[in-house]
Amino acid sequence: MTIQIASRLSGVSIDLIRAWERRYKAVSPARDKDGRRLYERHEVQKLWYLRELTQLGVRISDIAGLSEKDLKKRYTELTGKKGVGLGPDQNQTIATSLKQNIERAIEGYRLDILSHEVKKASISLNKKQFALEVIAPVMGLTGKLVSEGRLSIAQEHAISSLAKFHIGALLSQMTYKNQGSVRNIIFATPEKDFHEFGILVAALISLHYGHNVIYLGPNLPVFSLVEAVKALEADTVVIGQSNRRRQTTTTNYINECLNSLPKKVTFCYGGVTLENLPLKLSLKKNLKIFETFKDFDLYISK
Repeated sequence: MTIQIASRLSGVSIDLIRAWERRYKAVSPARDKDGRRLYERHEVQKLWYLRELTQLGVRISDIAGLSEKDLKKRYTELTGKKGVGLGPDQNQTIATSLKQNIERAIEGYRLDILSHEVKKASISLNKKQFALEVIAPVMGLTGKLVSEGRLSIAQEHAISSLAKFHIGALLSQMTYKNQGSVRNIIFATPEKDFHEFGILVAALISLHYGHNVIYLGPNLPVFSLVEAVKALEADTVVIGQSNRRRQTTTTNYINECLNSLPKKVTFCYGGVTLENLPLKLSLKKNLKIFETFKDFDLYISK
């Protein structure tokens, strides 16, 4: 967690956290590549106990070096209460707070604040939370504001580019794994479909579960997809489409892919329903259709 999140959850001011760290080595946060402090859950929990005990009159110099377990014991002895500290909804609290900050930045078109908050979210949350609880709803809000005339198309492109930059930074950190349970997954959109946030969210979800992510981006013709699958030895393909494609175009693309790809490759398609596909196509064993990110999350987690 960033120091801002640690402060909000522990109730200790940012200046006081830094002072306790500097003078008493109360916590020893890691640093990101830009030198910003990053706190583990147990460190934020310790800060919570330190705040509670110092408010009871205990000197910080007497307790700063104690472990979280010993601080909890001291707290219980003094108050007769069980040390609760941070609640189980910690990550949800962080996600909700960051999402609200990001939404306010979008509504006010403050790109500087937006970039800062999105980066903070990418550091503070796991990849699945970042994708589902921040990026997906935020892009939905952006589209809504554009449709209402409160944001221009140019502003939408700027917001999208900024979000994609931070997502790309996460995807670039991936370390290739060669394990039996790990899939090599290609992500792309169909030819002439340039709306890539669906596959970006899906890629982050897959990365969260430890799979190898190969991101090829939007507007990928079938022949290019087939060549990439063979060259990269991918066993799974995830194609995400926008809602603006005609049903016949979708059906033809899926058909062409299934006829061209090796039979052992699992072909995942997001953005359509099985009811809209021809029966013969929907019965294909290596075709998986996903209407929501929740459905895809459930599938890829297994």
